[in-house]
Amino acid sequence: MRYKSIFLIGIMLLMSCIFVQADIAVPETIKIGLKYGSTAVKSVNLKNNNGFRIGTESGKQVAVLDETNIMVEKAQINNEETYLIIEKGGFLDYNSALTYTEENKNDMIYYEDNVFYAAREKIMNHTDANNLLWEIRQTNPSAYMIEPNQKRIRISDQKSGQTKLVFSEQTGENLEIASKNGGTLLIDSVEYRGSVVFIRQDASDMTVISKVSMNEYLYSVTPSEIPAGSGLEALKAQAVCARTYAVQNSGRHASMGFSLCDSQHCQVYKGVSWEKDSTTQAVNETNKQVLTYDGKIITAVYSASCGGRTEDVENVWGSPHPYLKSVEDPYCKDVSWELPLDFSTINQTLLAKGYDFGNLQSLEILERTPTGRVLKIQITGDKMTKVFEREQARTILNLKSQFYDIVPQNTFRILTASGFLYWNLGGREKLDANGITKIEGNAVTVLTVENGEVVPKTLPTVSESFVIKGEGNGHGVGMCQNGAIGLADHGYSYEQILKHYYTGVEITTGK
Repeated sequence: MRYKSIFLIGIMLLMSCIFVQADIAVPETIKIGLKYGSTAVKSVNLKNNNGFRIGTESGKQVAVLDETNIMVEKAQINNEETYLIIEKGGFLDYNSALTYTEENKNDMIYYEDNVFYAAREKIMNHTDANNLLWEIRQTNPSAYMIEPNQKRIRISDQKSGQTKLVFSEQTGENLEIASKNGGTLLIDSVEYRGSVVFIRQDASDMTVISKVSMNEYLYSVTPSEIPAGSGLEALKAQAVCARTYAVQNSGRHASMGFSLCDSQHCQVYKGVSWEKDSTTQAVNETNKQVLTYDGKIITAVYSASCGGRTEDVENVWGSPHPYLKSVEDPYCKDVSWELPLDFSTINQTLLAKGYDFGNLQSLEILERTPTGRVLKIQITGDKMTKVFEREQARTILNLKSQFYDIVPQNTFRILTASGFLYWNLGGREKLDANGITKIEGNAVTVLTVENGEVVPKTLPTVSESFVIKGEGNGHGVGMCQNGAIGLADHGYSYEQILKHYYTGVEITTGK
């Protein structure tokens, strides 16, 4: 009780909360990568009951389609880029080009650099394309051929299969598609707000991007990161953290054409289906609010649970930040875990990560942080020995947190000035009647003290099984979501929660 009273006094002293106005730009819209890199796709199905607006990211309107189910795909035939025979160009709007193509039975409409063309699409064979061009020129001398390129995207009616438009990104204009009436879209059966942007990187499949307002992005992110049934103040704290993280990291995937990805690498974004009224309220009531330190936006990292005390950031990622300091967290509860492991399982994990230790001999915690987390762990095998530090002391064994103990089964426990050490005996030296020699074989007899008496005891030289006993889940830096929920349940405001976990910060309303 005294501990919590001191905690209460301390947090209340922090909390003469003043909202700060500052020149922190909170973007109106944000671009989230859904399919990219190794997950880029050849085609995407879009559905909307009211039709679609086809345009460019720069705001140019290209076409309005009444079709409610369209396929957007790489403009290929049999996985090959195609030649185009342009029969007539110079159309300045889609409908004029559409009328011409319908009257003249052209294959489709081609769009590039603000101009529409009536065109025919031919397979990649250059000879066949030239022969078709020669035939067309008998009645249309102005017809010409466009060579294949890797920047075209085809839009087709999913029901009829008819090509509605081939869009070229050759001039750097990205294709953007939205609902005709501004509603949501189904992107391969997943509902999203805003619009969808397509990019054909050279020689690749399509990058698919959700372009959405910042708040609408957070409507999905916030309940993906914290239980929506939590107290409103905890949800508001999470919303501010998520917004701060999004703004601070908005250039993380700039080289790929978008701001953030939709996975845990950035923040989990799953579209409309994950939205909840409670978290939407939290986002709206903290509109444009972010966390700053000394006038600059912070790195607002957070984790699921800290095990009772958060960690100094330098003990996890190496670089210190004055606002990411260890703090007590009496409301982080019920976060203990155990994980049984053996050398065989550990070896498989290490091999998958590129480490061949050979026959494993020992795991040994070398150093802890002031909070009790593992700072250094040494893994020894007959081929190599390596020390893993900071976050790697957790991730190398796929553990939930750095807050753990290794409890080997059937090993020798030695009391030292820094506490108990658990040792495998194989390969170590012993002093007996024959002098100092290495311990060999599968077992050794040692003298131990039990109940004040010296007792001989046979121990295995190598223990191959362990129980890892730990606290918390995640890196433990910044806001503890479990603790934030507890603070909200005990009457703390989201301002108090945030200023507890992030030392010396201000809550700033961006522009």
